[in-house]
Amino acid sequence: MMGFLVRAEIPVIGSGSKFFGRVTISGGENIRIGRNVNVGERVVLSARGGILAIDDGCILLNGVEIESSGTIRIGLGSTLNNDVAIKGAGIYFGEKVWVARNCIVEGTDVQIADRVIFGPFVHVNDGTHRIDPRTSEILMEPGEFKSIRIGENAWIGSGAMILGGVTIGPGAIVGARSVVTKDVPAFCVAVGNPAKVIKNRLTGEKEGDEKQ
Repeated sequence: MMGFLVRAEIPVIGSGSKFFGRVTISGGENIRIGRNVNVGERVVLSARGGILAIDDGCILLNGVEIESSGTIRIGLGSTLNNDVAIKGAGIYFGEKVWVARNCIVEGTDVQIADRVIFGPFVHVNDGTHRIDPRTSEILMEPGEFKSIRIGENAWIGSGAMILGGVTIGPGAIVGARSVVTKDVPAFCVAVGNPAKVIKNRLTGEKEGDEKQ
């Protein structure tokens, strides 16, 4: 639906917000859009099963899809670039988060702090299947969900995957195409599959250096 119809479907839209193309709305009564939010074309906003809050000054570019089954909040001044998908519950973005194109964030307990940068094609997923060797069908195993925390000013490189149960500290950097299965301390650089810490940005100390 076009901008004037969006306003009819979503009762709470702040002043100065603009819609530049067709937007698909589901559960509009549970969606809150702040002031000066810019929304592109082919955007999907769904909150039939929960609450979706988009704070002041956010930018949602073409093809963004947000589907809330609990609570999803996009913090002040954050940018979601083309074809970003955010799905689940308990997903919180801080202020001025930059999410490049084709990223996926899904889960039940994901917190992303202020000024985090995602390169393109990053995948954040806090869910997995149990692996019981006594069961032949992994598909039939119950799912498990473990929280994900990404600290402020962290940079997640292109194509990286962040798995459940992981905390990435403030100022940390995750290299392109890395798979993060364990915590990354603050201001450290981690790369590889599985990702390993190779350097501390503050001290310049590299992993494996002998301490004097």
